[in-house]
Amino acid sequence: MPALRAHLATHTTEERNEGEFAPHFVEWAHSMIELLESTRRMVHIHTLEELVVLFRRRGWYPKQGSRANMGMRTMLSEVAEMMGRPIAANNIQLCPPNHPVSLLNWDNMGRMLAEMPPNKRDSFREWLVPSISPRPSHTVGVSAMDAHCHLQMLRTMEIRQKSVPFNFETEPVPAWETAFSLWRGDSAIALKAVVDNRVFPGDWQRPVIKGVTVSHQTVAIKTTYGVHPRLAKSLRDETWDMVKARICSSDCIAIGECGLDYTEPLHSLPKQRELFGKHVALARELEKPLILHLRGNTRVPFSDVMAEALAILSIHTHQRQLIHVHCFTGTLEDYRQWVRVYTNSVFGITTKSVVAPGFADLARQIDLYRLVLETDAPLLSPHGHNRGHPYEVVHQAGRIASLRNIPSWVVLRVTTLNALAFYK
Repeated sequence: MPALRAHLATHTTEERNEGEFAPHFVEWAHSMIELLESTRRMVHIHTLEELVVLFRRRGWYPKQGSRANMGMRTMLSEVAEMMGRPIAANNIQLCPPNHPVSLLNWDNMGRMLAEMPPNKRDSFREWLVPSISPRPSHTVGVSAMDAHCHLQMLRTMEIRQKSVPFNFETEPVPAWETAFSLWRGDSAIALKAVVDNRVFPGDWQRPVIKGVTVSHQTVAIKTTYGVHPRLAKSLRDETWDMVKARICSSDCIAIGECGLDYTEPLHSLPKQRELFGKHVALARELEKPLILHLRGNTRVPFSDVMAEALAILSIHTHQRQLIHVHCFTGTLEDYRQWVRVYTNSVFGITTKSVVAPGFADLARQIDLYRLVLETDAPLLSPHGHNRGHPYEVVHQAGRIASLRNIPSWVVLRVTTLNALAFYK
């Protein structure tokens, strides 16, 4: 393992100097190690180092990114042919080797190996390596990230219902640790980080907490500030000035959620549009990511709200703006229309998203590297009550995985990398 990490670290330096690798390559490398471990167990090779040596001998893991891409194509093509599903290597579409989605190539190989009849699998192993011996397998933990929740609201709700016994004024840190431990329950995932959206009056004055320790693991807390569009009609200038100061602080890593909500009375829309424009202009000025809240109603579909939002964005910012479309409920065509204009966008999937019309087509065809998982906790719980918590991202991951016919842990892994890259 140390030798492989050193090997990947060397590649990181060499290839980043050539401008080929994204800033989150280290996260990708760590994930790659886990996937290599899974592959190693599948073909019963004793060490990860041995597996890498084997790949390098066959030209599957060279230093240059383009050759590595071709190596992965060749490998998948060989496995597909042995399974009776021939496909030309050039027809296998891969993302750049530094991209999180390239993890799917390794997962695909593992799945295809698992689906092989025993005789073909043995033939493949004999072809892959001359001498093999059984090796016991073990379960690898899966990290996850909740890219949108309201921790202050969630903790307040827990206090009111006395689910978490603590005193906020005297025990602020133990309170968070206790809460996260209770929320975790029997969850198999390891929560890596959460994005805490502070968009309501009770949130703005609370102290910022960078992280908590749960079961010997640190959960990072990334904080954003904004004004929810539902508050637009009653927002005072002095309140906006106070929130703006929070947005401009170093504690704030993104702006929002902000946007348009047609479930509110129509007379509030002019105020909503004005407030939305202020957030967008500030995001451009401060060069911070923007989190959008776009809601239609029974008469105004999401596509109409999206069109209005695009118009406001075009006035106040540029097409390179980093945008997180929270709780995306649009169709595949809405998604394609959006990314044609704002290419640096990710799309949040909540329990509301997965029941939206057209979600099945969206989930199957959307670029996986554009997805992040959200709970909007304590709202939008999969159990039908407003007592959701960040660990419930597994529900959306499972739905996407079933529609794409891939394991849930791949969805969790890739969406976590996507969120970490977006919320640096």
